[in-house]
Amino acid sequence: MKREWRNVPGELLTDVSLVLPFLSSGYSDPGRRSGPPENCYPPEGDDERIPDGLAYLDLGADGRVELTAEQTDTLAELLREELYQTDLETEDDR
Repeated sequence: MKREWRNVPGELLTDVSLVLPFLSSGYSDPGRRSGPPENCYPPEGDDERIPDGLAYLDLGADGRVELTAEQTDTLAELLREELYQTDLETEDDR
């Protein structure tokens, strides 16, 4: 079933969210700052965040509008800084 959404003139959408699912391919090691010097090392890690599926507009009760792969990639590039500032959800958070 194909669904179309059209903005009706004069009707304001107030409950719209952009959802951009992504994965982190990285790791984080908090390091070790106490104990014998030979066992201590600084924190380290690496984190690459990549889109995981298509981005979409969540219209709340009105459904959602999926974006194309090209639009998702463009958004990921434009929002790169914000993606890296977002806290990651782990399986323990679910």
